[in-house]
Amino acid sequence: MDAGTIFMDNLLDCIEEFVVEVALSKAKNVEFRDKYTKMEEAYENLKVRYEYTERKYAQTKKEVKNIGAARDQGFDEILKLQKSPDDGQNEIVVLKKFVGQGPIGSTARVKVKETDFYDGMRSAKALGNFLWDMEQYLECLGIPDDEAKVKVATQFLTKDVNMWWRRKLDQIANDDVDDISTWDAMKKYLQDRFSP
Repeated sequence: MDAGTIFMDNLLDCIEEFVVEVALSKAKNVEFRDKYTKMEEAYENLKVRYEYTERKYAQTKKEVKNIGAARDQGFDEILKLQKSPDDGQNEIVVLKKFVGQGPIGSTARVKVKETDFYDGMRSAKALGNFLWDMEQYLECLGIPDDEAKVKVATQFLTKDVNMWWRRKLDQIANDDVDDISTWDAMKKYLQDRFSP
């Protein structure tokens, strides 16, 4: 072998190594670009969630401020009544105004958070939480009537437990089972059927 052939073989080996390095570099670049794109998407997702959280925070802050202002106004009205009692008419006006039913201006109303739906998951915790939350919800709504409580509660039943409730209503209509007209009876039926 002469020097020219050896040189050419070495040059070809170098070119091959260079081509392999370039190919590896391109592959790494594509991998890096994919990771970068995923990071950009994650960043955009976080940015959207942050903006949503900021809006909710501002809204909640405003609502708390309004509730505080309404509370302060109510306290001021009560203090005025204590200073100038009359035939009780002022008390009625203040109470009506404070609950938002009176003729004097509008006041902030407290929105009652609806409870979560119950889908019939056989979990003592899920059922217990649903029943507790529903009792709190019904209490906040001021529903004293048992039959109304049952009707409201059934609006929060979904999936399997909703199908079960529909069958119960059919059985009640056909006098196959006792009527479930009290909240306590409804809770017992739910616990008997859906507690693990």
